[in-house]
Amino acid sequence: MWKYIVRVINWLLLAAAVALVAAAWWIVYRPGAGLPGEVAAPVSAEVRVDRDRLGVPHIQARSVEDALFAQGYVTAQDRLWQMDSLRRLAAGELAEIAGKAVLPLDIRARQLRMRWLAERWAASLPEAQRAQLAAYARGVNHFLEGNLRRLPPEFTLLGYAPRPWRVADTLLCALEMNRTLSGAWEHDLMKFRMARSGDRNLVDQLFPPRLGTEPLPGSNAWAVAGSRTSTGRPS
Repeated sequence: MWKYIVRVINWLLLAAAVALVAAAWWIVYRPGAGLPGEVAAPVSAEVRVDRDRLGVPHIQARSVEDALFAQGYVTAQDRLWQMDSLRRLAAGELAEIAGKAVLPLDIRARQLRMRWLAERWAASLPEAQRAQLAAYARGVNHFLEGNLRRLPPEFTLLGYAPRPWRVADTLLCALEMNRTLSGAWEHDLMKFRMARSGDRNLVDQLFPPRLGTEPLPGSNAWAVAGSRTSTGRPS
């Protein structure tokens, strides 16, 4: 019995040691671990990125396009896995990396044709807007090109590298965010189908209109006491 307990403890200690080494490796070699530093980049003038004590980047640039290039770079530096997984979720490409378990999500995304919508949207953008989104995409790709061997661990675990970022990918993510924040459309579609094939009055009884008088918890709203602000005033 004691031998079994000792063996279990040894395995737990070994697992903890491996986890500690992996964490140390990630802290030292993760993308962006070299901050502060300089990166050669195809921008028209010097761009400065300062991170505060919380790691939030503050970008100083002489043009909007250079600022957007830097924004793309630091966003990829901080959130590359999130960016790629959101792009795949919207395009219906998650099953390529995560298997059959997420296939229903892919089917749903492809039914909505969001990749097709994003491509059409990108093709119809005014030149100025397209140039700005292209600058952002160049920033993302510049980070990718310089860090393919130091990608976030999710890519290593799943055994793939992200594709280059495109203008349509940014729009695709915007469409997915819009879909996420517009959840009522499925409810409305169900009501429409029921009303078309049945009794409209019965549908109205089952789904009475909401007048907006119900108290609901707030979302994305918060206040900071004056003791916590630099001005001393609540914010």
